Amino acid sequence: PVTKTLFSALATQLIRWFTRNQAREAAETMALLDAIVEGLKWKDRRYLCAGLAAECLKWSVRSLGAEDLSAVRGGRGNASASASAANNVAVNVSSVLRRL
Repeated sequence: PVTKTLFSALATQLIRWFTRNQAREAAETMALLDAIVEGLKWKDRRYLCAGLAAECLKWSVRSLGAEDLSAVRGGRGNASASASAANNVAVNVSSVLRRL
């Protein structure tokens, strides 16, 4: 139980860190997503991997700043910044959904 607790916390932190990556479809992020989806196949890892996939989706949206989020929703702001912010979220979300 101690190692499971330590590694699940580490995996959660890695998800949060890699979803903030600004590179489009970074190799490290894609490898992590592949490992999560692969883990969904195993009964003993399914709960952890499903939680990590949900965490990836949540932090993809959360990594946007308040200004970027309002720009994506159609508020004031730099049009290119809002397009870039929306694109980063769309890339992470589509990467997760494509693998599922």
